[in-house]
Amino acid sequence: MKKKLLIILSGLVVLTAAGLFSGYRWLAGRFEKDAVIAQMEIWWNCRATLDSSTVNLLTTPATVELKGLKLAPRDGDVAKPLAERGPFPDQAVLFSADQATLSVTLQDLLSRRYNIEELAISKLNVRTDINEEGDSSLDLMFDSPPDIIEPEPVATSGSAGSEPPKTGEHVAETPVKAEKKKEKKVTQSADAGSEEQTEESEDDEPFKASDLGMALQVKKASINEATLEMVDHKNDTHVTLSNVQLTLSNIDVNPANLSAQNRCDIAFDGGIEVTKLKSPEVMANFRVLGSGTWNPFDPATGVWFPDLHLDVTVKKDSQLGGDPLESQMREKDMKKMKDYGLDLSGLAIGGILQEDLVTGIHAMGSKLIIGKDTDLVFPDYRIQLAQKSWINASEDEHRLNGKLTASSELSDKILSGAEKKLGEKYGETMAALAQATVQATLMDEEKRLVLPFRSKGKLSKPDVSLDTAISDIADSLKNAGKSLLDSLLGN
Repeated sequence: MKKKLLIILSGLVVLTAAGLFSGYRWLAGRFEKDAVIAQMEIWWNCRATLDSSTVNLLTTPATVELKGLKLAPRDGDVAKPLAERGPFPDQAVLFSADQATLSVTLQDLLSRRYNIEELAISKLNVRTDINEEGDSSLDLMFDSPPDIIEPEPVATSGSAGSEPPKTGEHVAETPVKAEKKKEKKVTQSADAGSEEQTEESEDDEPFKASDLGMALQVKKASINEATLEMVDHKNDTHVTLSNVQLTLSNIDVNPANLSAQNRCDIAFDGGIEVTKLKSPEVMANFRVLGSGTWNPFDPATGVWFPDLHLDVTVKKDSQLGGDPLESQMREKDMKKMKDYGLDLSGLAIGGILQEDLVTGIHAMGSKLIIGKDTDLVFPDYRIQLAQKSWINASEDEHRLNGKLTASSELSDKILSGAEKKLGEKYGETMAALAQATVQATLMDEEKRLVLPFRSKGKLSKPDVSLDTAISDIADSLKNAGKSLLDSLLGN
């Protein structure tokens, strides 16, 4: 009896070991170099290359490591096996990473659960060109391929005597769209009651949490030493993010319970440079770092709509703007200020920060909303941006409200020029009245010039207005003149 029991137990051990070994071989085969390249080219409209792929599924956690990953727009060689392809078009690469490491428990991987211990990507490089119509080359590359059909099952390296799937063959287990499908959408006319059919692309539909297919939990995902470059021909800007360090942690997204599971923690650090395409002009060059929380989906609709609350610091010595005020300010406003003796010619809006800029940001979609009054300290003046001012860089739009407070030296210089010009133009009595009015209206208790302003329109070509300041001066002058006239008549 004992002998029979030992034979049965030995047989079970052998069968279990064989099953585990087969499962390991099958799963490891999914991450072999050729299989990874094939899978990427089936998912996306790209051509891929990979230096190496290493899998270790017997450790806890299991790890998958990819080295030398590059993606370029799809070309004719994608249909060929790797050995028959021409040289990889390095000059066309839009996405590359020196190394990507994924750590996950084997049980989660076999159960097809997105429960990731860590995802780390180092030396990521991303580049995209945006044409005049606003289409991004990166978006096009990550679209579904136009010519992929749903594949027949193909054996992987887990089967005896089988070879890894070759790039160019259709090996995906999940269905892939054969083409960018169009679906008919029926709308009814309110007046005629007629039905009208319009075509709507699936690509136009927003990404939803339900598209994940299951709950997603990630302890830590990080990107180190990344560079991202965006050449925007639509808005005539060239944006470069350099030495980016980004960490997402405690990611918890459950499409079935977005009210409670729809967040992650975020921390970032990196440099940003914005230049004009058609000139060497630098619009901004600064280092920014911060942290906060991120809710990726709208809980009510499940639609992708990033909502971030961030504490942000822009470091001292960063450059923000610096264009002359006369190139940004309305011509009529500049003329009116000169009429009151306030010559602001040569004054630049922006420049080199003399202190760290510390603020709070509420980011909704691509719109950045300032969460509190924020000071920007430049060499000759200080700008205070009011709470709820906002910037939308992707749409090249903004609306900023605030005030400019000149330094004591700059204030004395501007007011001395005003006194001289008003005296020449109106005579001593009216000049003194105007000078006193300007000082009472636009000077603070420390005798510094304060100019309220509004800026709106294109971020690349702002429309700066001093309407409020000009109106205050005009009203004060009218009241002062009336008081002077009443006094003269009374005497």
